[in-house]
Amino acid sequence: MSLCESETMTPRYITLDLIRKRSEHNEGLVSTLEELSLHQEELEAIGPVLGRTCGKTLQILLLQNNVISRMEPSSLRSFKCLEYLNLALNNISAIEGLHHLQWTLEKLDLTLNFIDVDTFADSVTELAALSHLKDLCLMGNPCAGWKGYRPYLLARLPHLRTLDGEAIGRSERIRASQTFGSLETELHELANACKTKKALEQETKKDGQPQNDNDVTHHSPETRVRQSREMARHKAEKESLQRANYQPKKRDEEKFSFEHKNAIEMARQSEDDEKIRNCNEGKWEFTLDEETRPGYFVLDVTLQKYLSTSLVDVDVHPTFVRIVIKSKLLRLVLPCEVQAKESIAQRSATTGHLVISMPKVQLTNNHDNAQMISLPSCSKQETTPAAAINDYDATMGSKLTPLKGPVQIEGLVKIGHGGIGKQEQSIPQTALGMKVIRTTRISAINTNHDEDDGEEHPPPLF
Repeated sequence: MSLCESETMTPRYITLDLIRKRSEHNEGLVSTLEELSLHQEELEAIGPVLGRTCGKTLQILLLQNNVISRMEPSSLRSFKCLEYLNLALNNISAIEGLHHLQWTLEKLDLTLNFIDVDTFADSVTELAALSHLKDLCLMGNPCAGWKGYRPYLLARLPHLRTLDGEAIGRSERIRASQTFGSLETELHELANACKTKKALEQETKKDGQPQNDNDVTHHSPETRVRQSREMARHKAEKESLQRANYQPKKRDEEKFSFEHKNAIEMARQSEDDEKIRNCNEGKWEFTLDEETRPGYFVLDVTLQKYLSTSLVDVDVHPTFVRIVIKSKLLRLVLPCEVQAKESIAQRSATTGHLVISMPKVQLTNNHDNAQMISLPSCSKQETTPAAAINDYDATMGSKLTPLKGPVQIEGLVKIGHGGIGKQEQSIPQTALGMKVIRTTRISAINTNHDEDDGEEHPPPLF
């Protein structure tokens, strides 16, 4: 491709097909996107499409390694809750269009752009309006070569906590404030000199005068645009060959809603027609905890942080819980009964995990009806009717017989403290079904049974 052809190409900007292609983590739904990565797409502008489609929900936007030349206010105006904007390795020469994000934007990365000292003061003024901005990266820009670059930023941006990956100390900020007056004067002089130099360069280009090879730099906005367009042409040729085998999903909310409801209905029918069984179609990672919060089952399902909650459906039943995530069923049979109406489902704002808290059924004794008792074979709160106590052993799960004969007390108390040792021979049962126990008293107790002095003796200690 010749230089003339590359310069006359239509600038590439963000399209709806490109957004769908990069939103597979959200099932291709663009209106609920919270995170979007569009790096290395040879973009020259952001355009209006992105803000109109997902500007109300987008929180993280990654646009690094493109050739975007301007932060156009018309393109950024539609973003309402953007927290992190990455425009590293682009052709940005001035910071603009961000004042409406003063309550949301927390991190801005503009590493390796073309912000020079002539636009530095105005760019910092734009950043000063962002009261929630905590992390800023401007390394690799021409303005970063000025020795007063860091103290000037610290003096003008008191809300900043990290600059170019380095934490800002209190003493450093105080020193920056003390030298701000001289820094501002120095920056004004440098800006005028830079503007004059750039004006002369523009006149040289218009006049067609050859430049010295030592003055030409390959790292310039014009050179990057030319290389980007060449790469875009190669990518287009490659994609045209692969188009038959791959197409981004084109799914709207109405179609997905139908698929999601259909998956829920199929899960309900399977629960009505057959025995409830565990199922994990989406291979979701989860934990079921009953120890951290006594009296509760806490189910923690690992979901992507920026997965839209509209893709998740939760239904808690007394004996099982059903979750449909992106039309994939996760069903778990609970060890014991829970209070479905009192259960709570929440999404973690930090990790995106789905956490469902399900209180166990608290049982009380009722002598009129069948009493409920706990079985160690399940959890502490798992219960069964007291009538079943004759059918199952609470410890081993085997058949029980009615209690007959004496209680075995051998070994409960040490012999030295008056306990009973193991009997050497078996003693027949009496008519009452009781065994005669021979005892040996310790020395502190009178053991003379032949002489009856009429005094009452305490019973033997066991």
